[in-house]
Amino acid sequence: MKPRIAYVVRGFFILFSMETANKNSWKTIPMDIPHKIAISLYLSEKHYLHLIKGFIPKDMDEKWFIYFENGVIHLHRSWTGHEIFNAPIYKVEESYFIPYFIVEKNTKKYNISTDKEALNSFKTLVEMYSEV
Repeated sequence: MKPRIAYVVRGFFILFSMETANKNSWKTIPMDIPHKIAISLYLSEKHYLHLIKGFIPKDMDEKWFIYFENGVIHLHRSWTGHEIFNAPIYKVEESYFIPYFIVEKNTKKYNISTDKEALNSFKTLVEMYSEV
């Protein structure tokens, strides 16, 4: 079994793998109907470095698989491998900036009905998985 680090983040107990995630760490299926939504989200270097390590679920009860590749963070549902969100991350002075994200609009893959709901879900996930 690979070593993991346990954190309680926003009331959720999350086991982070010490291994850095990549696209081949879990099943991945690209989006069918990508939809771009503007956002202005800044991360500290510490939070950025934690987020880009990604997250490899130990089993399908952990709902998200996350990896960073070519300047883009990718968030997939662990059960299906469907990509639900992705976003570019840019270095800006002493922090990191996400100007927009892409969400899967195929409601058979992920049922988000409004841009506001997608924005809230994306922000919550980034905050949860960038916590140190």
